[in-house]
Amino acid sequence: MNICDIACNFTSDRFASDLDEVINRALKKNVKNFVLLCSELEEVNKILEIKDSYPSNIFYTYGTHPHNANTFNSKSIPLLKSLITTRRPNAIGEIGLDYFRNHSSQEEQIFAFEEQIKIALDNGLPIYLHQRDAHDDFINLLKNIVLKKTYGGETGIRTQERVAPLPV
Repeated sequence: MNICDIACNFTSDRFASDLDEVINRALKKNVKNFVLLCSELEEVNKILEIKDSYPSNIFYTYGTHPHNANTFNSKSIPLLKSLITTRRPNAIGEIGLDYFRNHSSQEEQIFAFEEQIKIALDNGLPIYLHQRDAHDDFINLLKNIVLKKTYGGETGIRTQERVAPLPV
């Protein structure tokens, strides 16, 4: 069975000295694909270097994580659009809201989340989402942006407050 690791933060300094070793060890254990997540736009060059080193194994995103939303501003919008035009990612993400740690203010997170959703929709890209302790705002933003932009009005997003356990 082949495995895909869907949340790789390979741009972290923790991998600076042994990234190739980590990836090659995973490949030997049947982890054949990796989704390389962008946590802020300044990581894009490093993400592309890693993608180019493992072209058949890496899927990648562009985006600003809610922890780094304070780095996403009005100048980030044309930058993200330009990056997508230059080299199209597989998705926009990891984007969303995280009210648990609040490394960025809720207002900064909401601004970054809204703008990145709009950019993803305008470019036909999926979104890779993150939410922690922000359920109501998260769902309301998705309803207000995604549904209105794609369907012209509310058609209903259904959510569960409790996730059913997976069968063992």
